[in-house]
Amino acid sequence: MQPYFFPHLQHFALIDHTDRWVVLDVTQYTPKTWMNRNRVLNPTGGCMYITIPVQGSSQSKLTRDIVLHDPESGFRSITGKLEHYRRLAPYYREVVGLVERAFSERAGNSLVALDAAGLRVVCEYLSIDFEYAICSELGLDYSGVEHAGQWSLRIAEQLAATEYLNPVGGAGLFLPAEFDAAGIRLRFLDVPPITYHVPAPYGFMPSLSIIDVLMWNGPRDVTGFIRDRARILEPQESRA
Repeated sequence: MQPYFFPHLQHFALIDHTDRWVVLDVTQYTPKTWMNRNRVLNPTGGCMYITIPVQGSSQSKLTRDIVLHDPESGFRSITGKLEHYRRLAPYYREVVGLVERAFSERAGNSLVALDAAGLRVVCEYLSIDFEYAICSELGLDYSGVEHAGQWSLRIAEQLAATEYLNPVGGAGLFLPAEFDAAGIRLRFLDVPPITYHVPAPYGFMPSLSIIDVLMWNGPRDVTGFIRDRARILEPQESRA
């Protein structure tokens, strides 16, 4: 999967159902996506973006080459936008601590390093095993990739995987026959949106960043939801 900045809960459900995670950083970077921003509640209503600025954002670059612009300033901006949670969110201090750790423990000044650190610290908090690798560091051959659905297939083949799991929302990208021919079982994960109570003056909004989910819900409850509600589907079920 591409690296995302504190993504929504379904991303972590996928991690929880995999043995090995590969951060796909060898494809074209797309500006203004979930790679460097996400959404949290706005104290005046609706939601707002939290964004980490990057240098020279361009579709001509690969994701691995995107570098953070003044990460210290970006960190202060993000934690400042989270300050409104302090008064009512029961897990405010814990969640801000996760953001602090992601910035302080990142392995370098790249966007990929920050996003991967964010995934790692959240997984630790949720007691989810997270064995991951950065794709560009694996020395893999991508010469046979002809369409979007083959990136995962080529990587899985070279890592000797026997099964590949993808979010059900992306099922249309894949040709199951290609995976069958390679001897790799293709399946999809379906996780319903989580709903939870947020007090006035806030209004609940679905599919926000994991940051918002964790502000209002304890880690055991969140992990329990992932494991109770996620369903693994065969390719024919994903198209039903």
